[in-house]
Amino acid sequence: MEYIKLFIILILFLFFLQYVCPLKLEPFQFAEMIFGAFFIILFFGIFGSILTLDPDLLNKSALFASLYAIWFFFVKKLSNAINSDKNGVIRY
Repeated sequence: MEYIKLFIILILFLFFLQYVCPLKLEPFQFAEMIFGAFFIILFFGIFGSILTLDPDLLNKSALFASLYAIWFFFVKKLSNAINSDKNGVIRY
């Protein structure tokens, strides 16, 4: 249960960072990160624990979803910084 609390705190922290200008992701990228993390918990945590009868799987998937959200945030911020020009416009 402690990893689920960590996941909720992390999502709230990343939601706060979304409104700080230098650390802002594009809206599509932020939504992709949030939905990806929730789908990890939904499919691997809830459905996986029901199918395998392992209640600890929900806790493990919350930890993996937290790591995924942190990885996604840093990779997207780095790739946005590399692919932007001097005015901050992202060139894909």
